[in-house]
Amino acid sequence: MTGLGAKLVRYATVSVIATAVSLTVLGVLVGTSVVSAGWANVIATAVGTVPSFELNRRWVWHANGRRSMRAEIVPFAVLSFTGLALSTIAVSEAAAWASASGLGTGARTLVAEAS
Repeated sequence: MTGLGAKLVRYATVSVIATAVSLTVLGVLVGTSVVSAGWANVIATAVGTVPSFELNRRWVWHANGRRSMRAEIVPFAVLSFTGLALSTIAVSEAAAWASASGLGTGARTLVAEAS
């Protein structure tokens, strides 16, 4: 596998890991109704962002030195917060629809996660 191919596989693996972490946290929080679906999404995204940033930085890009605010943190934060805003709207709307439709906790959780 070429250097670029290996990097793409590592990047995809990081995405799978971060998504699994986020969806697990989201499912637990929505399923237990500890917080609203929107806040559950904010928390889940924040938790999943940590392994995403660090694994991408260290494993995919092989960066081990100090973090650059301009080159690494700001672009990552902008993309993460944009995704957070869009996904929070989707999760909130989906959970509200599921509740209004009379779906049970399990179905509501699945709808929120699918959104």
